Amino acid sequence: MRLSHIVLLLGFLFFLGLNEATAQSQIPARTTLNEVVESLTNSDSDRLSGYFGDQVELVILGKNQVLSRTQAQYVMERFFSKFPFSSFNTLHQGEASGTLYALGEYRSSAGTFEVNIFIKLTSGQVTELRFARKDG
Repeated sequence: MRLSHIVLLLGFLFFLGLNEATAQSQIPARTTLNEVVESLTNSDSDRLSGYFGDQVELVILGKNQVLSRTQAQYVMERFFSKFPFSSFNTLHQGEASGTLYALGEYRSSAGTFEVNIFIKLTSGQVTELRFARKDG
């Protein structure tokens, strides 16, 4: 086999290995996304906070806060109390810059919210969660 063929074959095998590693690193993030959505539908702030990193950015009704996991759990508990769950619909998801993101709609008897969820691909931890009231 010529050297150029060997180099080409090794490059191809290396590329396949990188793609497999990338796909494997996305598994925790995708699992976290499913668990976060389930936590939202169950208004389970304790379970939800288990997917937060040591610190998480919460943006609720325009108030931006970087909180510890415990503080964020309390804020979400209050949110669920004030805005009891009616339905959740995932509208879009994708990934960029090492982050899995999802856009959804959280409905409550007290209002409808656009929800943005950001999860770090490598750790599978929620880094940011945003709730913005939808007009109309």
